Amino acid sequence: MKPPLLLTGYDDNYRALGEITTPSKVAYAQRWGMDFARIPEEAYRGSPFHPSWHKVAAIREHLVARPYVFWMDADTVVTDMTAMLTIREGHSFIGSQDWCVPLSEAPENSKYFSCGNFITVNTPQAFDIIDKVAALSHYGKRPHCCWEQDAFVHVFRSNPEYRKLAEVCDRTRFNSVDLFTSAPHTPIAPSPWTPGDTLVHLTSLDNQLLWAKYYAGQELSLRDIETLTTFIPEWWESGACMDRRHILWLARVVRQYRSDVIEVGSHTGASASGILHGLCHGAQAHFVDPTITDGLRKVTAPAGDRAHLHAMRGVDFLKQSRARIVFLDGAHDLRSVTEELDVLLANDHTGIIAAHDTRSSEMGLPMCEGPAYLRERLTELGWRITEDHKDRPCERTARGLLFAINPKANTYPIPPCP
Repeated sequence: MKPPLLLTGYDDNYRALGEITTPSKVAYAQRWGMDFARIPEEAYRGSPFHPSWHKVAAIREHLVARPYVFWMDADTVVTDMTAMLTIREGHSFIGSQDWCVPLSEAPENSKYFSCGNFITVNTPQAFDIIDKVAALSHYGKRPHCCWEQDAFVHVFRSNPEYRKLAEVCDRTRFNSVDLFTSAPHTPIAPSPWTPGDTLVHLTSLDNQLLWAKYYAGQELSLRDIETLTTFIPEWWESGACMDRRHILWLARVVRQYRSDVIEVGSHTGASASGILHGLCHGAQAHFVDPTITDGLRKVTAPAGDRAHLHAMRGVDFLKQSRARIVFLDGAHDLRSVTEELDVLLANDHTGIIAAHDTRSSEMGLPMCEGPAYLRERLTELGWRITEDHKDRPCERTARGLLFAINPKANTYPIPPCP
């Protein structure tokens, strides 16, 4: 019998995406002794079936000579090459729950798996199930989703004895999705990708090509960043604001940790736009600045009662308030930052401290010693530091943006800077 196979495929419309995502699949297959194959693009041309339907016949064809076939959709990037597959006896299919299924409302759907990324094991039952799915070819010609997945669900529902043959894993195993993946009935993905997940499935996501580059380890260009940050106010260009790249990174961190946020030093609202872009439903954002500008009011107004403005010194607000994430970008002098940091370190509720301009003093900028001191002190105290201060053309990211995770916090790492 031939080695296991990692199989994918895409048509002409997905070629650009496939060229970005395929190298990670090839590398993963090589890492774990699997062969790799891709459905030829010619197979899709002129076909009456939706491209997703073609995996059904392709899996069956290859499974005959393989112990198992691991299918990955074209919009999937492998993000952990060390993730080992476990094939337990008694299962014909291994997959994860669909990302958009609210199990509390539809527990029945927990018995079925997403067909975006799944393993088919060479068993007689697997062939029986695939043949029954293939017989439902009208599903593959529907004008709406989900083509092969709905056919699999139909077969499993019609044959309850098959359900025990499918191992349905947690979404993070084979169906992690991006932080900003959404659907009308699922505005916030219930189990978004976090560092350490096996893969990311870029389904239902705007700007797929750009995020595929991000997850594939390619740095986004400034033009890419501009495409992804249309939420930043138009007056961003006129002041000494955070760079677009770092505002986008801040938005992703806020979305990943799904908690209340305090920003000290909101100025004209550029970074506030990132916080609000990432803020999850039910979370609150507090923007603290001695002077509340018209720009900040304009940025926060659409957020309604989720955004709160406080015209006061940051240290005074921090003494009376709590939030899991605190972003310090007010006065950068040593005394001001030391006062704010002392208050935060006395508050066990603080899980993440973020700070801008952590390298500005090294660049010779005056009155910026505070953020550098913050970085040094948190490092000494064992906080987990993630910082970006790369010098990029036409950007000022060399000034530095830092995220520090409380050593007492049992949480996942900060996502990479775009």
